[in-house]
This record gives sequence, C-alpha cells and structure tokens, in this order.
Amino acid sequence: MGLVIKQIEWLVGQIREHKIHGSVLQIGRIDFFISVESFQDMLCELGVAKRIVHNGVKEIQFADDLLHKKYLDLLASGEQVNKVFNNPRFTKKSPLISDKLFFLSMGFDECTSIDLDTSRDHADVQFDLNKRGLLSTVKHQFDLVIDCGTMEHIFDVRQVMENITGATKTDGAIIHITPGNNTFDHGFFQFSPTLFSDYYSCNSYDILDLSVFELGRNCYSLPDAPFDERWDTSRFFKYDPWLMAKCSFGKLAADRIYFTHCCVRKTKLSLENRVPIQYLFTPGAKYISPWKE
Repeated sequence: MGLVIKQIEWLVGQIREHKIHGSVLQIGRIDFFISVESFQDMLCELGVAKRIVHNGVKEIQFADDLLHKKYLDLLASGEQVNKVFNNPRFTKKSPLISDKLFFLSMGFDECTSIDLDTSRDHADVQFDLNKRGLLSTVKHQFDLVIDCGTMEHIFDVRQVMENITGATKTDGAIIHITPGNNTFDHGFFQFSPTLFSDYYSCNSYDILDLSVFELGRNCYSLPDAPFDERWDTSRFFKYDPWLMAKCSFGKLAADRIYFTHCCVRKTKLSLENRVPIQYLFTPGAKYISPWKE
C-alpha cells in the first residue's frame, strides 16, 4: 500500500518519538507518496539534515557524518528513488522516494522486505505469510516489523500476527497501517482498531499509539486528479473503544476512508499466540451499544 503525506508524517513521528532504529522488516514493500524534494524539505524541518549548495546544485547534508556517507552511497547506487511504482492514478509526484531512502534517513542500518511475489515490487525475500516460518526464512529478528497494507490481502490473519511477532526482537516495535471502513473488497478484510488493541494487550505488548486516520475527499479537486490530490483532507484521532463502538453502525462519515494506525513494543513478557476475546465480551466489561446512549 502507498502512504500519503499525513501517514508518512505519522510514521516519522512514531519512529522518532519511540527511538526505533536498527533493522526493519517490511511486510510488503512500501510505496511512499512523497517526492524526493519534499522529503528532503521534511528532513530539514526535522533537523535531520540541512540544505547546502554544492557546485551550484541544491543538495542536503545529514547532521550525522556516518549517515551522510551512507546517503551518498545510496545516491551513487541510484536507489534513492522508487523505480518500480508508476501509477499516475494514485500520484503524479515524481520522483518518489524509495523505501531504502526513507528508512536510511530515519537511522535504520538494515532494510529488508518480503512478499509473496518478489517480481512485483522487487522485495528481497519471497514468503507466504499464510504459512509458519517467517523467522527461519529471514534468519534473524528485527528492531521494527512494519505492515502498511499487506495483511488485509492474506487469509490467515492469526498466522500473519504470529509471523510478525515472532520476527520482532524483544524491545523491538511493530507498526500496522491497515485499511478500515469504506475499503470494501480491497482485500479479504477491513480491520477495526479493536483487533490490535485486544490482541496486543492480551499478549502483553506495550501499545505506544493506536489511532484512527480519517481521509476525506477534496470537493474542489479536478475530476481527473490522482488519488493523493483528490483525497487530501485528513485528521487523526486516538482510538477510544467507547466512541468507536457507538459509531460502529452507520455513524462514520460515508464520504471518508478510515485506516487503523498502530505502534506497539514487544517486551520480555510478550507472547505470540494467545487468542484475545474482544473487549466488549470480556467478563465485567461495560456494555457498549450503538443502539443506546
């Protein structure tokens, strides 16, 4: 799945706030709908890099010398841009940054991706997440495992979760950005925040952030504008079980697309295969109904 600007900003915020770095495993290679120039501006605003002029050409220089050397090596390889994604119906921004540029800029020193079909997005490792054995396939655990729009396409969600958690280091993080309401037939599933809240709580993970992302259509955009220009109004709000349950039958806006954004940390006490009961039905839970005030 491709991430629009506000989702990219949320992801950057989670990585920086929770000091996530080291190695990253992408569940499906991520497309970032942001141009190289706009991403450089973002890095400068964050204080990660600064603008310089070299031989009359505007460039950026990272504050960290080692990171800047890695950046120059990436430029020399030509891997700073996404050479695979090309769909003007989604975005006309060009050139788009690559996943390697994004994660390198965020301080990661290893970036790996998996997919069922590596020829499609040139992922590094081929693996079917319906099956067990992700950890033995990728050989080691990661500091961050991130799923931005793959899980909804995989039938065995429980196995996906066990694969993801098994491939995450203790004290490592897991990030999900998954489609929710108004993404009918995009995949097998539309995911509610309660899945992540209940699963990760049940399995003793620290929930660092669980938010709902609401994406709205710009009524002033041109009819033939790409997706990221037509759908450019958005807001985040923290997941509130009571509020979401009250809105669970027809009370979310029909002209909006909703996504679940989740960031958790694995602890020494974390498990991988405990089956949760939805909070609505746990013993002693407060009864919440969309039909009662």
